[in-house]
Amino acid sequence: MSKIRVLEKLLQEMPDKSEILYLLGLEYAENGNSTAAMNYFIAALKNCNEEDLKLLIVDAMSSVVKKEKAPQTDLKENSKISDIQEDKKVVKIEEYSNPKKECIEINHEFEADGEFDEDEEIVKEEEYEEAEKEELEEEFEEVEEANGNDEHLENVIDFQVFKTKREIHKFIEEREEKFTFSDIGGYEELKNILTIRIIKPLFNPSIFQKFRKRIGGGILFYGPPGCGKTFFARALAGECNLPFLAVNISDILDPYFGQSEKNLKEVFEYARFHKPCVLFFDEVDTFGYSRVKQRQESFRVLTDELLLQMDGFKSENEGILIIGATNTPWDLDMALLRQGRFDRLIFVPPPDLEARREIFRVKLMGRPVDGEINYDLLAQRTSFFSGADIENVVETAAEAIIDEILSGGKERGITTGDLLKAIEKVKPSTIEWLRIMKNYITFANEDGRFDDVAKFINKYCRHL
Repeated sequence: MSKIRVLEKLLQEMPDKSEILYLLGLEYAENGNSTAAMNYFIAALKNCNEEDLKLLIVDAMSSVVKKEKAPQTDLKENSKISDIQEDKKVVKIEEYSNPKKECIEINHEFEADGEFDEDEEIVKEEEYEEAEKEELEEEFEEVEEANGNDEHLENVIDFQVFKTKREIHKFIEEREEKFTFSDIGGYEELKNILTIRIIKPLFNPSIFQKFRKRIGGGILFYGPPGCGKTFFARALAGECNLPFLAVNISDILDPYFGQSEKNLKEVFEYARFHKPCVLFFDEVDTFGYSRVKQRQESFRVLTDELLLQMDGFKSENEGILIIGATNTPWDLDMALLRQGRFDRLIFVPPPDLEARREIFRVKLMGRPVDGEINYDLLAQRTSFFSGADIENVVETAAEAIIDEILSGGKERGITTGDLLKAIEKVKPSTIEWLRIMKNYITFANEDGRFDDVAKFINKYCRHL
C-alpha cells in the first residue's frame, strides 16, 4: 500500500491532524502533483498551532511555488545577452522573457582564476527564498481575511496555485436543497436500474472490498436531448448523499495551447481532494470526441488527457463517481467506453406517461389557468415528447393567449383546449434521435452496448 493511501486512511480517522495533512502535501509534491500538495499544505496551516510546524509548511509551499515558477524554456531562445566583457569574464543577462515573472537580471562575476564568488551567490539565493516566503505568507493572510469577512466564500477553493492568462473557474460545491428521485415524476424503471446498479453497491462497501472492486467509477447517461439526463445525475448524487460538482465546457476549454488539458487535470485534482463526491461532465462528447474523427490536434490531446485522468497510471479516483451525459454516444472515443472509465451506460428514454403528466404540472405551476386541467389527456397526446418539448407546448399555449388578449380579447387563463392546440403545432424532437440510433444499432451494435435502446425501439416505436 502506497504512503499516500496510508496517510489518506489516517486522515479519515483524524481529519484535523495538521501533521498528516503536511505529510500528504510532501508526498504529493514529491510525485509532482502541485495542486493537491498546495491544497493539503493550506489545510495543514489552518489546523496548525505549532510555530515550528508552520515554518516547515510555509517552507514546503515556497518550494512548490518556486518549482512551478522555474523557467521551462531555453535561455538562448528567451534571453537577450546585452553585454559580454571577455576581459573581466562578466556575463550580464537582461530582459529575460518569462511569462510568470518580471524581467530578471543575473550577474555572474568570475574571479581571475575563473571561479564563482560563491558567498555572494548564496546570499542572493537566501534573500530570494526569504522574499518568496514573505510573499506567500502575505497572500495566505489575505485569503484568510477574505474568507473570514465573507461567509459566501466558505465553499470556494482557498488557494489557487496556477495563475493562467484566463482565470480558472473556482468550483463551488452544491449546497442547495437535496435533489433526489422523489423530485422526478415517473421513470420508475430507470430509477430501479440506478438503485440496483449504482446506489446499493455504494452503500455496501464491504462487498466491494471482498471482491477487490473499487468504489466509484464512471457512468454515462445517454439519450435524446431534453429528457432529463442532468436531473438524474443530480438526483443520483442526492440519493448517494454526495456533493455534486458540475463541470461546464467553459471551465475546461481555453484558447491557449495546452491550457485546456491543464484545466481538466485541475478539475480532477479538486474532485480527488474533496472525495467522496460526484463529478459531472455535461456534453462529455466535447472532451471525449472520437480521435478517429477529429481533425484538430488540440482536441485530440484533450481526449488523451481525459482518458489518463479517468484511468491512467497515476489516477487515484476511488471514491469519485464520474458521470457523463451526451446526446451523441456514437461520437465518443471507444477508449472512453471500456472497463474502468464509462463502463456503465444508462439509457435515459423520453418521459413515460407518468413523467409527462408530472412535467405538465410543474410547467403550469404559477401560470394562470381556467378550470381543471386534464393532465391525463395531455400526457396521452404527447407520446415521445421530451421534457423540453412539453415546456415548448406550454410556452406556445401561453403566447397564443397573450396575443389574443393584446388583440382586444378578454383576459383569461390557460385551458386544456389551449394546450391541445399547442400540441398539434409542436412536434416531438426525440423521433429524429431514435431514427439515427436505430440505424446505428442495425449496422454497428455488434458488442450489444446499446441493447437498451434497441429494446425500447422494438417495444414502443417499431414504425420508425
